[in-house]
Amino acid sequence: MPDIAIVDKKDNIIGFMDKEKVHKENILHRAFSIFVFDKKMNLLIQKRSKEKYHSAGLWSNSCCSHQQKGEELEQAINRCMENELGVVINKRISVGKFYYNVKLENGMNENEIDRIYIAFYNGEKLNINKDEIEKVEWIDVDKLTKDIESSSEKYTYWFKYILKEVMLWGDK
Repeated sequence: MPDIAIVDKKDNIIGFMDKEKVHKENILHRAFSIFVFDKKMNLLIQKRSKEKYHSAGLWSNSCCSHQQKGEELEQAINRCMENELGVVINKRISVGKFYYNVKLENGMNENEIDRIYIAFYNGEKLNINKDEIEKVEWIDVDKLTKDIESSSEKYTYWFKYILKEVMLWGDK
């Protein structure tokens, strides 16, 4: 597993550590989550591969990952989109960041400062990486919100939390 950025409570990088070790030992680290919208404001969601070592087979936001050793944050975002979705969307807006700490299955933890971005899809053909993503779906946010309310176990913890923040941004 790659080394990812570990941070202090103010999101300053203080070192790098193996990604799996970070999740096992509940170490604070930097993450980012991207929400890709089309022209109709439908959200691209992904069902995580069943091979993922945590949150496997759950629905989540369009793309998410961690800043790796040797990368600037912008490079990490581009790497993630290219690797998972097969496209890089340069038109992005930073919505902010938030902290959360949650215990996951298999003794894993998410202890993250997660930076949130909204990206606007311009119609390029998606090339989904099946090692990372089982499938994707464009979905109306109201329909998605209702499904999360009735079937919350189908979605990743961070996605449910961040979606509320993204929707608040959209109301501004």
